[in-house]
Order: sequence, then C-alpha cells, then structure tokens
Amino acid sequence: MTPEQLLMQKVKSVCGDYIDEAVKSSEVPDTFLAALTANESGGDPAAMRFEPQIFQKLAFLAIGRIANFGSIGKQDLIGYCAPPPIEGHPPLTFDQSALCLVNLASSWGPTQIMGWHALASDYPLSDLPSLQRHYPRAVQLLDAFRKQWGEHIPSWDADPVAAASALFRCWNTGQPNGVTFDPNYTSRGLDRMTIYATL
Repeated sequence: MTPEQLLMQKVKSVCGDYIDEAVKSSEVPDTFLAALTANESGGDPAAMRFEPQIFQKLAFLAIGRIANFGSIGKQDLIGYCAPPPIEGHPPLTFDQSALCLVNLASSWGPTQIMGWHALASDYPLSDLPSLQRHYPRAVQLLDAFRKQWGEHIPSWDADPVAAASALFRCWNTGQPNGVTFDPNYTSRGLDRMTIYATL
C-alpha cells in the first residue's frame, strides 16, 4: 500500500464507524468526512492545536476591544468562561477562565473543529474530543456552510467534485472560494476521497 492508502486505511479503522453513523441523516458523503479527517489530523482523534491569533481576538472581545467575534458577543463569552458563581460553589478562578479561552481558541478532534464553534452553536466543548459526538458536529458545521453560501456550493448530486472542493475551502478558510494556506489542501482532499472509496 502507498502512504496515502495507509493513511486512509488508518482513518477508516479508527474513525470509519463514527463517520458512517454521522452521515446517515446527511447528504455529506463518508468519503468527504474521511478525507477531511486525513487533511486536518492525519486520523488522530485526540488532535488539538492552539491558535494564538484566535486567542488574541477572544481576549480582545473579553476586555471590550472588539464588539464581537462572529456571532459571539462579549456577554456570551463572559457567561461561558466566567459565569456567575453558583450558591455553594466558588467562582471560577482567573486561571480557569484563561484556560476556557485557550480551549475556545484551539481546534479539536479528527476534523479540527475550533472550540469557539461550541459556544457559537450552544453545545458543550466536550463534544469535540469525543469521536461519537465530533462527527455530527462536523456535519452540522458543513450544513451551516451550505446554508450560508447557498448557490456558491453546488449540491452533491449535481457536481460532487465542485461541492467537495468548495467545502474543503470553506473548512480551511471560511469561504468556498478562499485560498488555502496549503495550496494542495483541496486537491489532496479530493484524492483522499477517491482512495477512501476503494477501501
């Protein structure tokens, strides 16, 4: 087997059952989620990467230097990372609140979903390192990209290659025509979809 085939076999062995379950009620093909996993984490379900630029933006939001970060406002962030104390429990310490910001500014799991998506979409951050819950959240995010960008992302039935290409770019850049940092990100993802389909 080639290194790429071995990588996709690893993704199938480690994540395949969770991918299959997540796509049951979605038009997103299993090959896309598998290739996205290979592109983002190399098939490592425990992958986590801190993004300093995102941390800076969230910190600026917390101190009021910016008004919002996407759909997240200052009060949303403070409520999440420094909620009011519950009777009988001590308030969160500064270190705990700072760790919360670090977690929101990190990408998690096999497809590297940013932690701040959990706050923006109102689900627990603990969903992201869980294989069982990660892939449904990835499908949810892909569906949100489709809704946001509408006709800029073709349907899977009409043009699966164009749909996959647009969604790879959305995942990496936030927009279907974005320029990926790695110029081979999309083409590599398409190749990996083809390999996964043969396994």
